[in-house]
Amino acid sequence: MLLKHEYLNDVKDMIQRVPEDVFSRNGLNKENILANPAIVEGLWIQYQKGVEDYDLSVNESFCEALRNVLGLKESDCVIYSCPTREASNEGTLEATWKTQLSKDEASALYDSGWWKDKTPQEILDVQLFERRLIMPFCEFQKAVEDVLGENLATYAFADAGALQRMYTAAKAREVR
Repeated sequence: MLLKHEYLNDVKDMIQRVPEDVFSRNGLNKENILANPAIVEGLWIQYQKGVEDYDLSVNESFCEALRNVLGLKESDCVIYSCPTREASNEGTLEATWKTQLSKDEASALYDSGWWKDKTPQEILDVQLFERRLIMPFCEFQKAVEDVLGENLATYAFADAGALQRMYTAAKAREVR
């Protein structure tokens, strides 16, 4: 298997998004994980293999890597993984990304506070279709819940394609 750096970047991004207490209750911490090349490489290989060879979703593959390499329990990782790419699974519709901002572009947009004067629907029109988080997650979650009219569990945000379909359906109902 030829290792692809985009999978390495995904793993590093997703590790950053996992709350520190998930690692600490397992005797680990993000800084040590990311500083250990053997651990990072193990996560990278497991993650990429899951997506490419076993047709797992990004979420499933990331969780499998955390379990296999770090020994985390499924309950410790499934809620917090944050996919940046959707694998094509039978029966699963992929997320549609309107933009593909670089990490630097996304960071600059995040720092700009662009969402502060936007309506929840305007926020979703941008963030829901951008693969990188370009605003605080709690603000994004609030916008999604406001537009959809329901509270969602955090793990619901792991399936961007499903959120996009729910949003598109809600917009279609508004038009009627």
